[in-house]
Amino acid sequence: ALEYFEAAVRFDPDNMNALVNRGAMLYYKGEYDRALSDFEQAIARNPKDPFFYWRRGLVRWAKAEPDAASADFRKTLELAPPDNIRQHCETSLKEIGQGKTRFEPADWKASAR
Repeated sequence: ALEYFEAAVRFDPDNMNALVNRGAMLYYKGEYDRALSDFEQAIARNPKDPFFYWRRGLVRWAKAEPDAASADFRKTLELAPPDNIRQHCETSLKEIGQGKTRFEPADWKASAR
């Protein structure tokens, strides 16, 4: 799937769906710096979308940056996300508050190839 999102972004760099989906695939492959770059681009283009902050927070937490992840999760909550994302952010903030400094993404690496 990653190669399709790569091609879509090359074809149309303004395609937000392709950019964000590529970021998600990179996250699941453990390519956190590249994923972070995609989500930062998405936020720069649409700073009012809570989904992009949530995704960036997941990447930052996976990179063992709990303070930065917490800031993104709080920003996500400020922007009134859908219930499933709100619940995930609340749970993540609680876990970070309890000392969990790094988040291990689900093992989607095989499906991200």
